[in-house]
Amino acid sequence: MQQILLYFAYGSNLHPRRMASRCPAAKYLGPARLPNYRLVERHNADIDYAVGSTVHGALYAITPEDLARLDSFEGYPKAYRRLSLEVVFRQMACFAITYEMTGATKKDRDGKPYPEEYRQICSEGARLRKIKNAFKQSSRRGTPEKQKELPMKSVNLIVYGTLMRGEPNSHLCRNAMSISPCEIQGTLYDTGWGFPAFVPEGKGIVKAEFVVLPESDWPAIDRLESYPMLYDRRKIGARLPNGSVEIGWVYIMNNLPAGARMMASGDWKHS
Repeated sequence: MQQILLYFAYGSNLHPRRMASRCPAAKYLGPARLPNYRLVERHNADIDYAVGSTVHGALYAITPEDLARLDSFEGYPKAYRRLSLEVVFRQMACFAITYEMTGATKKDRDGKPYPEEYRQICSEGARLRKIKNAFKQSSRRGTPEKQKELPMKSVNLIVYGTLMRGEPNSHLCRNAMSISPCEIQGTLYDTGWGFPAFVPEGKGIVKAEFVVLPESDWPAIDRLESYPMLYDRRKIGARLPNGSVEIGWVYIMNNLPAGARMMASGDWKHS
């Protein structure tokens, strides 16, 4: 029998689409509340212990595999630490896993407002789950609630290396609205520097992920890829599991290092 864990979400994982893309096996159980904690705005949602306060959220049943994916998206254990706390669900107390920023992250992000795209994801998630909405208005500009209906600007990225789920830089895609496996045509190289490079030439198939990301998160990935000095960007087609082809941006190394080795498998995660 597969082990089932309880997970309490209070930020962007309130959104059904976000949670489904991160934890495909998760089952939504219903609204829940975390007593004696308060919600804090630190670029992303966080919680602090506060007697008498309450954080409203969603309770999910997840698998250990889902928990591993959440760890990756939450940047555990560096950005967030994992806790087992008592929550109230249907008037009953139970223990559930949740995440709280580490002390270093709290210090680094304290006072930083939510990016507007992130706030809208959380607000829409709370509305869809019929949970008390703490994200309706931006503390930055006093944005009225109706602004949550505005379309969110997003960018389609195709990632094939350390930005993929479970890889060291996957935290940069933690605000993704959706992530799907995909395949792209070309050649994958092991640079020997701890990350791969993709060249859209040849008839090989490269295993990748198609990421729909808030546009505001794109500059951080540009910095990681040292764009445009080390990597350039190009739009190409990616084939998704349902057979459709979607267009997204992919990073291409300007000059392969002398010792680069072609990866016949086309799969960085299983090289």
